[in-house]
Amino acid sequence: MSYSGREINESFVLPEFRNDRYRQKYEELKIKLEDPNQVEYACVHEAGHVIFTRKAGFHQIEFHGPTMIYDDRIENEDDRYDYCIAAVADLRAANPEYYSEAVLCKLARIAIAGEVFNEIRQRYFTTIPADKRSDWRKFERECYKAHKSNTDIRYQPLRYWRGARTAVEAYLNNNPDEGMIQSTIAEVRLNCFDLR
Repeated sequence: MSYSGREINESFVLPEFRNDRYRQKYEELKIKLEDPNQVEYACVHEAGHVIFTRKAGFHQIEFHGPTMIYDDRIENEDDRYDYCIAAVADLRAANPEYYSEAVLCKLARIAIAGEVFNEIRQRYFTTIPADKRSDWRKFERECYKAHKSNTDIRYQPLRYWRGARTAVEAYLNNNPDEGMIQSTIAEVRLNCFDLR
């Protein structure tokens, strides 16, 4: 099957940085996009994030399709190149006005929802170590920012992460609204990949 969805966004990598390592990552992304199972995996994963972003009270969600990435903050040159098959975000959730335990609980649920949706709905269990997963790294940074802004909030990302996993699993195991989940998966498929 040939992928006929949204083109890969290369705008985040300047032409002068599009070297052999970039081309290698670009080809990896193209191979993933040709695999309908990988696209569906991404749709279910991002739908989990969308559902828990909305449950947290955030509704201005941005959808991003296949994107090439270059991060010059990473020390090793080869590791600076990566890609994202799809992503969703609400800027208010990504940049909270204040931090509290309740806010961190919501952010943890948003962050882990994609992984849990893949595990429960698709029986897909990631083999990527936790410290290498982008959802975990983003949430861990939020915990650090929360602690820096308010030292009464202890730096305990793993505690929030475990509690969030339990909450998302409970949601999925207790007769969730299947129609809403399916429509959210379709929404991601359309808005991230231009696929119906």
